Amino acid sequence: MRRLPAEKVDGIIIRVQPLRDADQMLTVVTRERSKIAVLARNARRSQKRAMSTPDAFDCGLFEVRSNRGSHIPYLVQFIPDSSFHKLREDLDKLTSATLICESADLLIPEESLEDESIFYTLREGLSQIHTAKDIRTILRATHKSLASLLINTGYLDEAPPPSRNNITHLISTIENNIERKILSKEAFFSTLSQLKKSA
Repeated sequence: MRRLPAEKVDGIIIRVQPLRDADQMLTVVTRERSKIAVLARNARRSQKRAMSTPDAFDCGLFEVRSNRGSHIPYLVQFIPDSSFHKLREDLDKLTSATLICESADLLIPEESLEDESIFYTLREGLSQIHTAKDIRTILRATHKSLASLLINTGYLDEAPPPSRNNITHLISTIENNIERKILSKEAFFSTLSQLKKSA
């Protein structure tokens, strides 16, 4: 039986879930197909061998292939163009990036939005947080990303000006519309409280 052809998509990993003994399930926001799930076979076994393996916030080219009878493609190859490594090295950047990625996961249905602006919104937001020099820049980038995600998914008409109260309101807007709690918000609120202390 002939295998289905592989497909190449540009994407950003927004969630990584362990699966079975060595596999991982990746949630990827792509430029071409909105949000997709991708099975990374033996990914954790590759980590133990010190081999490169995709991780949260990684951005690059994914080559994926579907099995006949399965709706979840598996990863053939991943070519990174940015790992946004500073997001994992700084706690404030990590909590803000995690909030954006979790919000994107909640807001974006799988393979239902043919709008590449969501991919670019997410990439720009993570890039701005990655290069931010202070907490205010991190929070402005987070505010802009959350507002853009809400606008792109039809839950918000226009972005409010950046402020502590408005970013809290954006988080509440996501939760109220999706009817689910954002698990990473408490850690983010600790980051947000630093802005009040420095004011």
